[in-house]
Amino acid sequence: MAPKRELLPIHFYSPLFTDAVQQRITDTLTGFREYLVRLTLEIPTVAPLVGIADPHVFLGSVELTDAGGVGSEACSLMMMSGSRYEAKIYSSRKPSTDRDHTILLVPSAIDNKAEVAALYSLYAIGLNIDRITPDDDMFYSSVRSSAMAVGADYFAGSFSDSPYYGVVFPFAIPTTLWEFRQKLGREFTDRLMAYTMRAFNESIYRKTKEDQVAYLCQT
Repeated sequence: MAPKRELLPIHFYSPLFTDAVQQRITDTLTGFREYLVRLTLEIPTVAPLVGIADPHVFLGSVELTDAGGVGSEACSLMMMSGSRYEAKIYSSRKPSTDRDHTILLVPSAIDNKAEVAALYSLYAIGLNIDRITPDDDMFYSSVRSSAMAVGADYFAGSFSDSPYYGVVFPFAIPTTLWEFRQKLGREFTDRLMAYTMRAFNESIYRKTKEDQVAYLCQT
């Protein structure tokens, strides 16, 4: 059954986002969300805030000064263009799915459909990875950002039907995934990547995997 077009209104904050630009970005995110939902990823109906990236802000984390609690921080994942995705992580509560997430575009990327999709993909994949409590496996927690970046590049490219290399450097992994897509087909490779994102935080030693039927039903 086709997913409903139920993405709620997106909040933009910059005069560079004219009505026409807002409509183009909304159409891109609505279509991209439907694409991810068809792959059985759990995507909320709200969307992150959308703004313009400050060229003086680069990469990394900064401590939050609000009531988020000790250890709270704002993390960012940077595109090679300078656009970035930011997420506030709190030690005392779960972040909301909209106000604590922001897509920041450099002005030159406002009309770049693949880049807009990739930034939204970082948001969507991050929510799916965090949907379950990670297993006690340091490998998975240490490469979470890398998994988000690889998935974002792949899904943005597949959605646009053209290879996209905006987050990951070097390009070896996205290039290999695109070769898989060419040989195995879009539908199979898309679903394989979606499965990988859903199961990412699950260690190969997870107890539920001892019961293969239960594990397959769960994932």
